[in-house]
Amino acid sequence: MHLFPRLIPSKMTFIYLILSSTFLLMSHHSLAEHPFNPISQSLIPSNDLTFDSDGFASISRKEKGKTIQYLVDRAGKRYKVAYDLDQVNANITALDLRKAHKTYADLLTSLAKYPQLKILLINRLETFPEYGLPLEIGELKNLEVLIIKKGGKLTELHDNFTQLRQLKVLVLSNSQLAHFPKMDAPIERLNLEGNRFKTFPSSVLELKELTHLNLNHNEFYELPEDIGVLNQLVSLHLANTGVGGLPESIGDLSLLVDLNLLGNNLHRLPESIENLCVLERINLRGNDLQSIPSHFWQLSALKLVDLTGHGSVRNVSNYGGAMVREHYPGNPSLDLVAVFKDLQVCSKDLQISINRGPISDHYDKQNTLVIHFNIAASKGLPKEIYQLKNLKYLEMANFELSYEERQRIKSALSYCQVIIY
Repeated sequence: MHLFPRLIPSKMTFIYLILSSTFLLMSHHSLAEHPFNPISQSLIPSNDLTFDSDGFASISRKEKGKTIQYLVDRAGKRYKVAYDLDQVNANITALDLRKAHKTYADLLTSLAKYPQLKILLINRLETFPEYGLPLEIGELKNLEVLIIKKGGKLTELHDNFTQLRQLKVLVLSNSQLAHFPKMDAPIERLNLEGNRFKTFPSSVLELKELTHLNLNHNEFYELPEDIGVLNQLVSLHLANTGVGGLPESIGDLSLLVDLNLLGNNLHRLPESIENLCVLERINLRGNDLQSIPSHFWQLSALKLVDLTGHGSVRNVSNYGGAMVREHYPGNPSLDLVAVFKDLQVCSKDLQISINRGPISDHYDKQNTLVIHFNIAASKGLPKEIYQLKNLKYLEMANFELSYEERQRIKSALSYCQVIIY
């Protein structure tokens, strides 16, 4: 005799289980369609997608016999998208107006009815002094990405703008902004290129999660001494800002990979730049550098150093030849040593002076060691060049070489493409 009777499921039990399972499946489907539920942003593989310059791909899906348009970000999240203001409804989480020739700012007031929007993309914003950005923008409490590439007459951001506390990506380029408000938002990417900032916007220093900062084509001439507090920066673009010097705290940007200083008034680099251990690309083109720290070339992650457009680099004898003969073999990741327009031989060192001129694009810059230079015929080809076994492209100008001499050079450098003119 059993102490406990054997439990035998009844027919009613089986019916209850089946109905419960069906209800759960229906509930899951319902949640998946709800605009506020994370399931509506389920991850999809992004390997086969083509992303635009803003980091989005467009896809279509058949759902319940209807074609649904989505934007997909690089993380694989998908967002139901509308491409016109008239298409926006409670299920739309992204509005892409980049294909419109103009977007009139006053028309955006209707978006206050759709606080579920997470992405707003605009190519050209047509504003008027009495409008600017509409106050209703502040009602988009869930907005994570706001991109306005051509802000036109946009001169200021109203206090309501600071209510966008979920922003992660903010692009307000090619506008007339001279002030950037303090933002209580986890902004990771900020692009204020082509505005009218006369001083570095101090409020930017409070964006502690910032990883990408683009302030190209402004005119603030100097950087704050404490720029090093932005220690999460991976990319910093300060081209054509008139900057005349870098503070020592630049060396505190230990995660920096990409540094663009093109077209400024730099005469020297601080010693602390040697601390940028993961720096891969630095654009110093169009400055007037008088010296470069000797240990700079030992940065093991460097892949691209652009020094074109300089009048001269006076202390190059300290590192010119050593850079090629010593540092490159010890730094195999330095695939693109430099793009030099004028390289001459002085004793056993490679004496470098740089003339202004465009960079040739005949080569693939990825995984390639490239040298461009003009050289006096009497000096001949630097023997150090023959030691660069990873050289893939060599462009030489102003050479007065016979056909036989050209063939001899090409034969000796058979492992790379040689252009002589």
